[in-house]
Amino acid sequence: MRMISLLMLSLLLSGCEMTPKQARRELVESGYSYARDSFAECIAQADSVGLELFLLAGMDPSATTGGYSMLEHADGDAHMVAGLLRAGADPNGSGGVSTPLIRAVGKSGNAAVRLLLQAGAHADLANGTGRTPLMAAADRGDTTSARLLLAAGAAANARSRLGVSALSLAQREGHVVLAELLRQAGARQTDGPDLEALMDPGSLDQQAPERYQVTFQTSVGSFRIEVIRTWAPHGADRFYNLVGNGFFDEQRFFRVVRDRLVQFGL
Repeated sequence: MRMISLLMLSLLLSGCEMTPKQARRELVESGYSYARDSFAECIAQADSVGLELFLLAGMDPSATTGGYSMLEHADGDAHMVAGLLRAGADPNGSGGVSTPLIRAVGKSGNAAVRLLLQAGAHADLANGTGRTPLMAAADRGDTTSARLLLAAGAAANARSRLGVSALSLAQREGHVVLAELLRQAGARQTDGPDLEALMDPGSLDQQAPERYQVTFQTSVGSFRIEVIRTWAPHGADRFYNLVGNGFFDEQRFFRVVRDRLVQFGL
């Protein structure tokens, strides 16, 4: 926590209301700047005094920076989450990478999960890959959060774009109690490959042909890639296994640039 100046201390003791201008000056004297990145730094450090100063100075509690909302930067710290929610932060606000609930699962004795759900966070709000808060709880073995999410209406059988479900994650990580809780909530083993599991190199065990072709469908038509294994054996084998297991089906990992270049990532 940064040092509190005499001005801040006197205002706190006297009960006087600090003006936004005074709050901004106090932020600068405390080593912060009145900017979103600095606000995120304050929250990540769980600086409750700094949080109040930023809010008094006029910072939007739902602001985003670096791909995360301020509630996501709180990373499940219950005090920071509570302060932001009191100031009007959107409990579902996301910077596009994760969600506040997913970040809160498994942290701070689940208090932040409770706070977010009570404030109206959607129990099934997923990130860009379709990973839900319940999947995050299953992956981490967080039975308490799983119970809270299920009680809030989380779908036990939701499946991410990578083919995983909360049950498959709980089973894969050996969380027996949580897996049974999910079954009791109606979770069932789903068909189809677990594409997330394919990211384990041990799952990519088939050797690719010496030369093979893959065709992708894009927004401007089909695009064919020819792979020659001798150029990069490990990469060719990995790509061959991922394609063969449907990893790129309906995945937005590639795009056409200037009608001639396809970029894709593994």
